[in-house]
Amino acid sequence: MPWHKPHLQDGRLTYHGRSVELTRNQYIILRRLLAAKPKIVAWQDLYQEITGSAPEMSDDKLVKVHVFNLRRRLREAEIEMVIETRRQWGYRVFF
Repeated sequence: MPWHKPHLQDGRLTYHGRSVELTRNQYIILRRLLAAKPKIVAWQDLYQEITGSAPEMSDDKLVKVHVFNLRRRLREAEIEMVIETRRQWGYRVFF
């Protein structure tokens, strides 16, 4: 099977012939993770990109919820992409 690059545009992800609509925050997170691949993106950076403000330590739950929902959305669309959690650090994506 030839390698295909994920395509993000207008709030949609298309990958290996499958497409899924993402929420604004899911789109922001996935765009940032794909741009950094294979590096880890700190949860604080994702928080700041979503909200436009610097996070407090207790604010990591906001990012966790959006990543959880993004994973679910990808799974439901049968898009094989793994978002790895690096505790205390952040997230990175594999496909």
